[in-house]
Amino acid sequence: MSTPFFNTVKGNTVLYLFFLANSIYLFMVLYTIPQTTAFANGMSILDLKPLGYDLNYVNQLFGQLGDAGRLYYHKTQLAVDFIYPLLFIVCYTALAIYTTGKLKTPYKLFKWLYWLPLVAGLSDYTENLFIHHMLNTYPKINPTTVTLSCIASVIKSSTTTIYFILIITAGIMVIGQKYLWSKKTANV
Repeated sequence: MSTPFFNTVKGNTVLYLFFLANSIYLFMVLYTIPQTTAFANGMSILDLKPLGYDLNYVNQLFGQLGDAGRLYYHKTQLAVDFIYPLLFIVCYTALAIYTTGKLKTPYKLFKWLYWLPLVAGLSDYTENLFIHHMLNTYPKINPTTVTLSCIASVIKSSTTTIYFILIITAGIMVIGQKYLWSKKTANV
C-alpha cells in the first residue's frame, strides 16, 4: 500500500482534521443533542436511533418536541449536523489512508476502509434531508419518507461501526508491526 497517494496524508493533517471534526461532534453531543432531547422529554432523536424507527416513533417524538422543539431540531441540531458529515468523511478517510499506509503488507480487507466514511457521511446527509422534510411536513408525514430515513440511519450507524472496528484493527496491526519489527531488529 505504499503508493504516492497513500503517502500524501501526514500525521499533522490527520490530527488537525480529527480535532476539527470531533469539535463539531462534541458540540452536538454536549449541547445541541441534549437540548433537543430535553424538548422531547428524554426521547432519543432520530439521529441517535441506530437500529431504526417507525412512523409511530416519529409522530410520538415530533409531538413530544412541540413547536419549539421541532424548530430547534430543524434550525439548530440539523444545521450543525449538515456540517459534521463532510468533516467525518474527510477526517476519517484521511485517518484510514494514513493508518493503512503504515502497514507493511497490503490487506484486501482494508480496501473497504476508504469507502466507509463516504458511505456513512452520505447516509448521514440523506438521513438529515429526510428528517428536514418530515419536520417541514409534520403532522402529515409520509410513511415512505420514514422508511427511507430509517434505512439511511441504519446504513449510517452500521458503516460507522464497521469503520471503527476496521480502523482500530489496522491501528493495532501498525503498532504490532512497529513493536515486533523493532524487537526483531534489536535481537539481531
